[in-house]
Amino acid sequence: MALDKLRSDDAESIMEESSLARSVIYKFFSYAYRYPDEANIKCLDGLWEGMDSAVSEFESLVPILQRLKEHFDISLSPKIEDEYVVLFGHTAQGSCPPFELEYGDGGNDIKKPHELSDISAFYSAAGLKLSGRAKERVDFVAIEMEFMNFLCFKQSFAEEKNDSGLVDACNVLQAKFLKDHLARWMPAFTRRVMQCSKEFYGNLAQLTLQFVLDECSKLKVESGSSELMVRVQTELPESCNDCSLTSKGMN
Repeated sequence: MALDKLRSDDAESIMEESSLARSVIYKFFSYAYRYPDEANIKCLDGLWEGMDSAVSEFESLVPILQRLKEHFDISLSPKIEDEYVVLFGHTAQGSCPPFELEYGDGGNDIKKPHELSDISAFYSAAGLKLSGRAKERVDFVAIEMEFMNFLCFKQSFAEEKNDSGLVDACNVLQAKFLKDHLARWMPAFTRRVMQCSKEFYGNLAQLTLQFVLDECSKLKVESGSSELMVRVQTELPESCNDCSLTSKGMN
C-alpha cells in the first residue's frame, strides 16, 4: 500500500454496504492507475468480482464497467502497459499527466511545495503517511484514490459501530478532499485520457469521471472544469485516431 497507517484501526467486521461499495470502487481505481507491471495487473485481476458487486449499486456505472472489462485480460497486459507508457509517460509531463499539480493556472512551480504539503496534511489528518516504499508524489492519482478508499472504508466501519461522530468526520474529510483536490482535476485529467484512448484507459477514465461526478452529487461538492489547463502544456490530438498507442519507447 502506498499509504501507511500511523495508528491501527479495528476494521475487520462487516461494514455498511454503500460506504463499503464506494471503498471497493476507490480501491479498484487505486490499482488501475498504477503502473501495470505483473504484480499490479494480478492485483487488478483479483478485484473484478468485488467491483462487479460494488458497481451494481451505481446504475450509471454498470454499462461503462462492462465496456472496460472487454479491454482487460492478463494476456493483454503487454498492450495495456504500452498504452500506459504512451498516455502517462515516465514523468509528470506526459500527454495525460496523472498528477494533480500538473493541472492549474499556468506554469507556476513555486506553489507546488505548498500544494503538496496541503495534500499531505489531509493524509496526516486521517492518520496516514506516504509509505517509504512509494515512488510517486502525494498528488499521484492512484494515491489520492487510495486515500478516498481508506476514508470510505473507515466510514463504513464507523456506521457498523453506530459511531456517528466518526461517520460525520469521515464525511467532512471526504467532501473537503474532493472539493479541494480529487474533483478539482479529475474532469480535466479524464477528458485528456478519453481523447487519447478508446481502449482500456479511455474506458477507465470514463468510469472514473462518472463515479467522481456521482460522488460530488452525493457529497454536495462542485466538480472542477474539464477545460482545466495542464501547467506544462502539451498538444492534445484532435481525435483518438491521432494517438499512436504502440510504443513504450516514446519520449
